[in-house]
Amino acid sequence: MISNPITLVATIVMLSIANLLVAAGARQTHFPGPRIGFASAAGLLDWRLAAGMALYALAFVLYLTLLARGSLSAVYPVLVGGTFALVLAGSTWMLGEHFSTMRITGSALIALGVFLCLRG
Repeated sequence: MISNPITLVATIVMLSIANLLVAAGARQTHFPGPRIGFASAAGLLDWRLAAGMALYALAFVLYLTLLARGSLSAVYPVLVGGTFALVLAGSTWMLGEHFSTMRITGSALIALGVFLCLRG
């Protein structure tokens, strides 16, 4: 059961924007991955990375609220499926990533799976 759909939608939107901001920030700063040094640590000051991390933190608080009042088996599939769909659309618009037929098909199958999870 999902107790508060507005909180769920807000969490999905926050997580999606956070993912897009972190991806854009990582590309902008050319984050090197596991070889963290002074230059890459300074890259963490990029506004996109900072904003993305802040949105992740806020979304986590909302997620805790959803779990305190709802069922994990209902909340999690909708949260992940919704975030996946928004990130797919946003990455095409914001990051210029390719939007293929396979990605559309995969998104439709994920949406069907979420629907079936909620019905079961």
